[in-house]
Amino acid sequence: SVVYPAFDINIWNKVKKNLTKAKTNKKVEQIIKDRLFLYVGRLEPYKKVNLFIKLAPYFPKFKFVVVGKGSKKSELKRLAYPNVVFLQDLTDEELGLLYSKAQALVVPQREEFGYVVLEAIFFELPVIYFEKGGVKEIVGNLGVSFNKQDERSLKTAIEKYLTLSYNLRKAIKMKREKVLSKFSKQRFKRQLISLIKSKS
Repeated sequence: SVVYPAFDINIWNKVKKNLTKAKTNKKVEQIIKDRLFLYVGRLEPYKKVNLFIKLAPYFPKFKFVVVGKGSKKSELKRLAYPNVVFLQDLTDEELGLLYSKAQALVVPQREEFGYVVLEAIFFELPVIYFEKGGVKEIVGNLGVSFNKQDERSLKTAIEKYLTLSYNLRKAIKMKREKVLSKFSKQRFKRQLISLIKSKS
């Protein structure tokens, strides 16, 4: 039996309402004026952030924005190209602005679940993701997957996304509520209680 973690849509509804009024740092204000691909998460080896960064020179018209911190930050900064930007310690509103303005969220790592992916879908942001792991169960056809963790495979996925972006955004807008309801707090509580009762 699988009980998915709960996604608190009420918190993000409040964040979304505050986006236009929220104070943001100047770096975020400048970045959201550009076309950007987004990574959000820890900067650790298994996250494969280096793969995301290596794609930057292939797409010089886009910013590659890395949000997070971790043990690999200094090493990743040494790898970075001029169109790679690092951010950390953002407010929910600043993160919400990035989700709202990005071209796509890129998930280069294998994830057991992927809470960040739900945040992206909340903001109607398509996802480019490594197809092994739990992300595929969330995203399905609302994004573009790649099957090898190498530059060629991810580059092909991004190129494919750029040809499908309009249709993907349209699909997410239509299916967003249905996807998020699968991970609601109410459903989580019902499933967990039911599971406990069935085992007692």
